[in-house]
Amino acid sequence: MKTDTHHKLAPLTIALHWIIGVSILAMLAVGVYMHELPKSPLKDTLYFLHKSSGLLLFFLILARIAWRGKNGLLKPAAPHKDWEVRLAKYTHISLLTLSLLMPISGMIMSLSFGSTLPLFGLLEIGPVGKYPPLAWTALYTHQIGAFAFLALIVLHAGAALKHHFADKDYTLKRMLGAEIPRR
Repeated sequence: MKTDTHHKLAPLTIALHWIIGVSILAMLAVGVYMHELPKSPLKDTLYFLHKSSGLLLFFLILARIAWRGKNGLLKPAAPHKDWEVRLAKYTHISLLTLSLLMPISGMIMSLSFGSTLPLFGLLEIGPVGKYPPLAWTALYTHQIGAFAFLALIVLHAGAALKHHFADKDYTLKRMLGAEIPRR
């Protein structure tokens, strides 16, 4: 299996990045939308899909973290100021951390409120009983984590656009599959 190099990212790196990134944006949008809905069949369906997708996404995130562990954090595509390199590193670590925290807090919340964790009707985990203090802690973690995640995603996307349009380097192109020219 191909691994990342400085000049070219492995297809698995690119696929996991975009599948998980788009999925997380969808999960955040659906999460905010369904939370505001009154009790209804639509709300129940959205919660079912949100929980099922979150559980599936959790396993993809574990695969991505294992892949990152094998390849290490990506090196900058071009030379940058020290503060930019540090900010990028901490942003990526925070994004990976939140990508784990969100499904874990969601699972703990659901199970601790006495609900189940469905996987698209194929299997169901729980219920395990009600633990309100843990459930509320997980709920607040999930909600605050969603806003922190959104802020980091905006920072991440903004940085990618800055690299592409202002710096004119290969950061974004590399994540789209291009190879950095060798100099």
